[in-house]
Amino acid sequence: MLQLNKKFNTDNVLDCFKDDNWPEVILNTYPIFKKLSSCQQDPKYHEEGDVWTHTIQVVNSLLDDEEWQNMYSTDVKCVLVMSALFHDIGKIYTTKHEGDRITSMGHAHCGARMVREILWDFNDYHVDVPWWFREEVANLVMLHMLPHNFLKKEDPLYYVISASMLVNTQFLEMLARADTNGRTCADEVNKQEGVEGVQVFGEFCVENHCYGREKQFKTEYGRYKYLADHEGHPDYNVYEGHYKGEVIMMSGLPGSGKDFFANRVYGHLDMVSLDSIRKELKIKPTDNQGQVSQLAKERCRKHMRVGNKFVFNATNINKSTRSRWIKVFKQYNYRVLITYVEPNFNTVLQQNRIRENAVPEAVIMKMFRKLDVPSIIECDFLEIARTNYLTPASV
Repeated sequence: MLQLNKKFNTDNVLDCFKDDNWPEVILNTYPIFKKLSSCQQDPKYHEEGDVWTHTIQVVNSLLDDEEWQNMYSTDVKCVLVMSALFHDIGKIYTTKHEGDRITSMGHAHCGARMVREILWDFNDYHVDVPWWFREEVANLVMLHMLPHNFLKKEDPLYYVISASMLVNTQFLEMLARADTNGRTCADEVNKQEGVEGVQVFGEFCVENHCYGREKQFKTEYGRYKYLADHEGHPDYNVYEGHYKGEVIMMSGLPGSGKDFFANRVYGHLDMVSLDSIRKELKIKPTDNQGQVSQLAKERCRKHMRVGNKFVFNATNINKSTRSRWIKVFKQYNYRVLITYVEPNFNTVLQQNRIRENAVPEAVIMKMFRKLDVPSIIECDFLEIARTNYLTPASV
């Protein structure tokens, strides 16, 4: 599999699935999948039994899918195979027995985070797993249930369009179809409804011009209002007022090189840095951060009252944390540009070790497992900085 190749090659990955014994190869290469064998599912929907058996059937269903077979791009075919392989991996940690029922609430979001950890760890084997590949697989895993239940949402259009900003909805339909066909269901009516529901999802995407591509908005402002504030309509031109100013929100793990990147690219701008405030107040990262946060807000507001463009520098690795700060910025009608900095994980650890106030690696691992990679859904503009260089201080 991947760690056997010095260069990530989708042809080599796909070759692993050409033999009927591919499940054995996977289990020998990545022992974590063995845990799926002891992970049971609700027999009402999964008469085939454990999650690993289901996963094998889903992957085989995808390999037999004529649409998948006719795809020209091996990169795309590999993304879909890996998504099928990982789609239920989150059930390892979310499966619960509740009376005579078996549930796995939240397995899709848990699985997406596990995908990021596993695919990022490929870099430990000196394999260049492309960032776009990892994120497409992770987001497909996170959203793989949507085609089955989008019509049950309060606003199906919003959820489908939001999904189109994160993944290719054609791929999402194909994954959901394989997921449906890859299960044995005693209730054939239930399974048929699942097949028809996935087809309706694809048709819904076509009707709303987001099948296989991002939904196109009239303006950046209209896109933000619809996706972040859930206001307006995606097909109508929303009045676009003038922003009072702009803030660059840095995001990334400790040791990712945010400071170096911000100083190199935005060094001409004023910066509000939580690390600098902690140093100024002599407050450790493990101490209560209330005073640090309050002072940072005051300094941000000082810039925004006069319309200054500035940088807000903090880890900002959780969507909930970012949303609280974005709310502060939007109170002053500021345009929010998120700059997410991510080198490979070994670089993160190496750069953290030489920081003046190094964060314990156990803490970084904990933060990494809670990482929400920023998306265009939450801001006006998104910049991804894949910096696989070492900062000068760590060379």
